[in-house]
Amino acid sequence: MTGTQQPEHMSTQQQRIAQLGQQHPERSFISLAHHMDMAWMYEAWRRTRKNGAVGVDGQTAAEYQQDLENNLRNLLDRAKSRLIDKWLKAGVLEDGQLSHPQNGTPQGGVILPLMANIYLHEVLDQWFADSVQPRLKGRNFMVRYADDAVLYLSSQSDAARVWTSCPNALPDMAYACIR
Repeated sequence: MTGTQQPEHMSTQQQRIAQLGQQHPERSFISLAHHMDMAWMYEAWRRTRKNGAVGVDGQTAAEYQQDLENNLRNLLDRAKSRLIDKWLKAGVLEDGQLSHPQNGTPQGGVILPLMANIYLHEVLDQWFADSVQPRLKGRNFMVRYADDAVLYLSSQSDAARVWTSCPNALPDMAYACIR
């Protein structure tokens, strides 16, 4: 095909994907998002025909190129946001039953660890570092993996203080404590 990457310019993963596509044209790819980065976007731009018709937004290739870095970054962000939105709406299959949660990240969904790390960094990690730790007297730290967290507090008075502040500080988050 004219304009496609030649094998010597493709990564091993891209070569394997191309090979599978040629061997099984009846199959469709669900996601190639993990290959999408700025280097990939620049290469796609480089391969794009620049003398064609204007885009759906009425912008020419020359106009697009004037702010290429921001335009490509914006396009990449929108593409990945759309993919994340699809993951959130995909649902979860449990015991042969497909369920589609109305909001949030589906428990057991493949996107849960990533979304939990993004959200909880902004909410839980920052809350603990900025609001909780400065007020504690004893040794303390937090360990978090995906949507689970363990707080280590060496002082019982510190533990009581944190425990009573959780409902006010994190009202939308369910939490449980094992003492």
